[in-house]
Amino acid sequence: MNKIFLTIVFLLCPFLANATDWQLLQSDSAIHFSSWQENQAVTGYFSNFSSQLRFDETNLNHAAIIISVDTASVVTAYQPINALLTPSPWLNAQIFPEAIFESTPKSFKKINQHNYQLTGTLYISNVAAPITAYLTVEKLSEKQLVVKGHTLIKRSQFGVEKGAWGSTGTSKDDVKVEFNLLYHS
Repeated sequence: MNKIFLTIVFLLCPFLANATDWQLLQSDSAIHFSSWQENQAVTGYFSNFSSQLRFDETNLNHAAIIISVDTASVVTAYQPINALLTPSPWLNAQIFPEAIFESTPKSFKKINQHNYQLTGTLYISNVAAPITAYLTVEKLSEKQLVVKGHTLIKRSQFGVEKGAWGSTGTSKDDVKVEFNLLYHS
């Protein structure tokens, strides 16, 4: 998906009206992941990503978020794994340079004071699948807001890691994604 197109859609959609626009401070934000391969924990992060957020806790019907991750920016502690993750059959970053999460309309559901359930669509390697994330949203000041959360995705839903590595016996299907996103208005 084209990031420019998503930005235009995000800014022009009428269902997004009457909510505050928040801009990501990427240098103070993080997106981490963890999984298991051959009975070894694999953890890492993405060094390049962007996000747009519309959020007003008193008007959740108009809240929305888009997160775009540069799939070639994946980093783990073990260099050989880094080299395996970006080409096909994994993230295939050369052909699909972005993974994009886009919330669905009216998808922020309040659980309690600062906690929310969020539904949306995740696009990885040209495959779209619904996911649910759990968030804590806390306003640090009138100008700053932090969104912390997590989700669990199934790599098999997106065709990530095929062939010899495709077995869930070799690599677990679950990938936990955790994020800590700082925004300013």
